Amino acid sequence: MIFQRKETVNKKRISGFTLIELLVVITIIGVLTAAGLVYFVQAQKSARDAKRLADVKGIASAMEQYNTSGNAGYPTVASSIDNVTYFPSGARPVDPNASAYLIQLNPAAPPGGFCVCAKLEILGRGNATAIPAAGGTCVFGVVAAGAQGYYCVQNQQ
Repeated sequence: MIFQRKETVNKKRISGFTLIELLVVITIIGVLTAAGLVYFVQAQKSARDAKRLADVKGIASAMEQYNTSGNAGYPTVASSIDNVTYFPSGARPVDPNASAYLIQLNPAAPPGGFCVCAKLEILGRGNATAIPAAGGTCVFGVVAAGAQGYYCVQNQQ
């Protein structure tokens, strides 16, 4: 009779995640992060464009205020409105990308005129199709989808 000795090996059950499970979770997190990043960038562009619209309206308001405050029309030099009378900070607003807004003045005949424009980041938006040429007249029109748009304001009088 042959005796066989049975050895019992204590096998510990190792708990954890398999490699496939980890890869699936990492892939899902990556996809969600990429989608969130796209929406975040779009929201940033939209916020900067909203600031541009408010700034352009503020500059136009300062020009109108200059015209109605006893001056002989609209300013002939854009720096005429760079003081605390027209802006609390004492200077014209600056584009969120640190560039100046386009201001075209038309001092030809009193009271003159102006056109203030900002280039928008989100394509297909705006009320103007091009920046104005010299002379202070805005180029208004419908901006085609996917085309560069501008937001412009011109003198009221």
